[in-house]
Amino acid sequence: KVVRIFRNNLPGRDFVYGFLKRHSKNLSPRMCQNIKRARAAVNPDTVNAYFDELQRELKDVPPTHIVNYDETNLCDDPGRRLVITRRGCKYPERVINSTKASISVMFAATGNGKILPPYVVYKALNLYDSWRVGGPKNCRYNRTASGWFDSFCFTDWVETVA
Repeated sequence: KVVRIFRNNLPGRDFVYGFLKRHSKNLSPRMCQNIKRARAAVNPDTVNAYFDELQRELKDVPPTHIVNYDETNLCDDPGRRLVITRRGCKYPERVINSTKASISVMFAATGNGKILPPYVVYKALNLYDSWRVGGPKNCRYNRTASGWFDSFCFTDWVETVA
């Protein structure tokens, strides 16, 4: 269907502004966060089933032997965008497939509350001393060609931090 008032059959900024004004009770412009497709598929049933199984598996393990770790990616360009969402939407998200170059950091804590030193991985062939200046106490640094943790980095993390 061709709408004659639109240029190239597409609405312009004036139409969007008017549309948002007419529907301001239901829609609002918000900045969205980028998440991977796999994370977007998680639901409450999956999370509850995971924790039920985890509770059974860890029944006889002391808290000092339980380590929760997470590799986090720190981007220099998060690429946030303004999106139109239903009013009241707390966390608008945009599913994307790629990110820019970044630094990976492993954070970890034991079940009894002890926080372990961070482990930083740079995307580089060499690790320079200047990258370590001013870092957190007892922080461990490494590098990989991809900037992500590989089996060597993970083994080093287990042996030196965990």
